[in-house]
Amino acid sequence: MPALSFREYLNIRCGWSLKPATLNDILHGRVDFPYGEHRPLVYYKDYCKTGFYPYFLEGDAPIRLENSVNSTVEIDIPVYAEMTVAAAAKLKKLMYILSKSVPYKPSNDTLGRDLGISRNKVPDYIEYLTKSGLFNALHEPGHSDNLLTKVEKLYLGNSNIAQALSEDGLIDS
Repeated sequence: MPALSFREYLNIRCGWSLKPATLNDILHGRVDFPYGEHRPLVYYKDYCKTGFYPYFLEGDAPIRLENSVNSTVEIDIPVYAEMTVAAAAKLKKLMYILSKSVPYKPSNDTLGRDLGISRNKVPDYIEYLTKSGLFNALHEPGHSDNLLTKVEKLYLGNSNIAQALSEDGLIDS
């Protein structure tokens, strides 16, 4: 599921009708905010914690996020990639390993050994996690963004996922 922008979050949370604006417009004060007594940045901390997905509308946002992440790792990716149950478990273990140290500089040899898979399969697993939006990959400078280029660093997809993983231990090893 695509994440909400801060503007979209404010529109839903506050009932505002903010229109998209360019960075240049914002920096030059050409955007009117209907904030009354509150500036939009008052809401930014909540957005970073629980606002990337519309789960914040209900009281169980962390549980819903946990269920979505688990569903993506345990069902969606394995079905898409035609993985076996054992491979899906290794994908979940990879998610656990990567989430414990972000940004993570992947080593295909080390990850392959830790997961019990060929080092040649590691880039595929990383690609599945990045295409799902759970992680973002930073590739070596000057190279195209494809499977054949080396991933320099991996970051969690957004701060809501980071929050859920760090506080709740979302992914079990």
